[in-house]
Amino acid sequence: MKAIKDGILGFAELERILAAVCIFIPLILLIFDNWTCRESISAYADMYNNHVYVYLLTIAGMMFVVNGTINNKKWYNIVLGISLMGVALFHWEDFKWIHIVFAGIFFLGSVIVISYYTSIKQKWIACGIAVVIVLSLIAHFWFHWFSLFVAEWIALAIIGVHYILESYKILD
Repeated sequence: MKAIKDGILGFAELERILAAVCIFIPLILLIFDNWTCRESISAYADMYNNHVYVYLLTIAGMMFVVNGTINNKKWYNIVLGISLMGVALFHWEDFKWIHIVFAGIFFLGSVIVISYYTSIKQKWIACGIAVVIVLSLIAHFWFHWFSLFVAEWIALAIIGVHYILESYKILD
């Protein structure tokens, strides 16, 4: 029984680490690029320390894959993880459309996962936080209120909050 309890606690800790990675990817990129704010997270593929960009997205992607593999009911996290690694693998200028498809799968897939894969009882919380992701992307692409970097950071932070809420059983 103790092993099962330890495994569940370990899984919750994994979700919290995944959340922290999602929330802090943009900040870490800023730090490693001498506080240069680029147009998008993907543009950090062109910074001098571009291996940091690849590492961060790959680590986050692998954490999604592990999360989906450990919990067979979360197969969609495997798709999200692979799409995030695809964002890192396909340069935003050299493979523009492939990169955009992977980024779209990750961000829009996260919106679907957050809003759809939750109980009816908690649907309003999940949909509320998913709407913030959509609004951040609309604020950039439609209204041009802020850079794509800011919109992506907001989206990643919301995805991180979602995993924190799941790890504390506030969302299921």
